[in-house]
Formats: sequence, structure tokens, C-alpha cells
Amino acid sequence: MTTHSLVRTRPAAPLRAKNLVPPMDVFRSEDGLLIAVDLPGVATDALKVRIENDRLEIEGPRSDTAIWKRSLGLPKRVDATGIVATFEAGVLNLVLPWREETRPRDIPISIG
Repeated sequence: MTTHSLVRTRPAAPLRAKNLVPPMDVFRSEDGLLIAVDLPGVATDALKVRIENDRLEIEGPRSDTAIWKRSLGLPKRVDATGIVATFEAGVLNLVLPWREETRPRDIPISIG
């Protein structure tokens, strides 16, 4: 998969009651989707990421008693078995590759 880089132009703030859900960026490439979710101060064991019925669901704590949830419909061409999640420096990164049969490919032209 193509390497993506993400440059933050805004500082990430801890989740408070006024920030009902964390900011999320979605990038599309020839190889798939990259999703980055700002989660400063959140422990990875408090996060849940799941795929159900072509929807990506991300859930985590907002306070001691409240949770937030983000849900995103996925294109049919996403390969759900190839999704990779990493967490680094307060950012949850999800790489969602396209299914191999839906990726662009060159068609050779034969002569004769």
C-alpha cells in the first residue's frame, strides 16, 4: 500500500463535553482509504474499532461515564479483511485497502 503522510494544521485538544466526537480525516488513494482520528490522552485499550454491514465503527471514552461513537459507511470495494489499525502520538490511523479486483490495472493490448 502507498505510504501516506498526514500533516496536522490544528492542535488536537483532549475530548471534553463540548467536543462530542473527535476530529477525523479521511484520505483516498489509488490503493485504498486512510482514516486518521485525533485521540490525545486516550488509552488504546479503551478504544473499539469494528466493521459491521459495510460500516466502520469507532468508539471510545469521552469522560468517566460517557462514550463517543463515529460511524462511517464504507465503499463496497474496501477489503475488510485487510484493514490495519495503529495508534501513535495520540492519533488512531486506519488503513483500508481496496479489494484486489477493484484496483486499477493496465490491460495489455495484443497485436493481430
